[in-house]
Formats: sequence, structure tokens, C-alpha cells
Amino acid sequence: MDAAEFDRNDFIYSFGQVWKKLMTDPQGFFLAMPLTGGLANPFVFATLCLLVTAIGFLVSGYGLRLSFALILWGVIGLFLGAALLLLIAWKLFAGKGDYEATFRALAYAIAPVVLLWIPLVRYVAALYTAYLLIVGLQRAHEFDNVKAVLTVLVTMLVGFFLTLSLSGPGRLWPPLACCM
Repeated sequence: MDAAEFDRNDFIYSFGQVWKKLMTDPQGFFLAMPLTGGLANPFVFATLCLLVTAIGFLVSGYGLRLSFALILWGVIGLFLGAALLLLIAWKLFAGKGDYEATFRALAYAIAPVVLLWIPLVRYVAALYTAYLLIVGLQRAHEFDNVKAVLTVLVTMLVGFFLTLSLSGPGRLWPPLACCM
């Protein structure tokens, strides 16, 4: 197997190969990644990444509630995040990809989340996830570096403000919760 796509039929070996390729040769992975072929393989890959980190948090003593929420919101975030990325890529930067290509880029880009449960490493993992998403969007939307970076930054900013508006300012700074 060339690790260009996760294979559900051999998911343990395939998961390891795809994860390794993403972490060591992201340019090569995304160049070889098919832009079509359905959402199932990338979705299962991303869900396995979320499951691994949820188990890591659980074993580290963070509790079942956090682990379950991580998987649930991670899966929801995949679908909503791909839609938001697509909207921003199309409307602001004339992206050429579709929802499927965007979803595939995002689903594979979250490979580093398996390390989020490790203190200090989580920050590097989050940054590397953003880098992988930039590389994936370059392929999915035929972007240059600047458009891919701006798409990720604008999406993060919009996502932050959407989250803030839905959860209220008390979520950002708890003293504001008493005043709202």
C-alpha cells in the first residue's frame, strides 16, 4: 500500500501507514491523495484519530465525559469545518475544490490530534494540524501558499466568533458570565 488513502478493509495497518505518511511526508501524501472516492475512508481515519486521543485523555485521568465530548464534537466539527472551509475558499479565494475534496483534506489533516492528550506536545500537534490543513487545501483547491494560509486563518477566526456567539462571552472570560 502506498498510503495515498486510508483503507477500511485493513484499518489497523492502513491507519498506521497513512498516519506515518502524513506526519513524515505531508506533501507526498496530499499530492497522492485522491480528491474523490467518497467520505467514508477519510471519515473513519479521522474518527480513529479522535478515538485514540480520547483514550489518551481517559487514561490520563480526564474522565469519560471529556473523552466522549471530544469524539462527538470532533465528528460534528469535521462536517461543519469542511463546509466553513469550503465557503471561505470559494467566496474569498476562488477555490476550485468541492465539499468532498475539502472534507478529505480536513479529515486527513487532523492526524496529529492523536497526540493532543500529551501535555506540551499538544501545542505542537495543534500547529502541525494547521500546517497539514494548509498543505491539504493547496491540493484540494489548487491554492498557492498564501491563499491556503489565509483560508485556514479566516476559518479559524470565523469559527472562534461563531463559537463565542453561541456560547456567550462568559465562555471566553468567566467573569462576564455573571453580567450577561
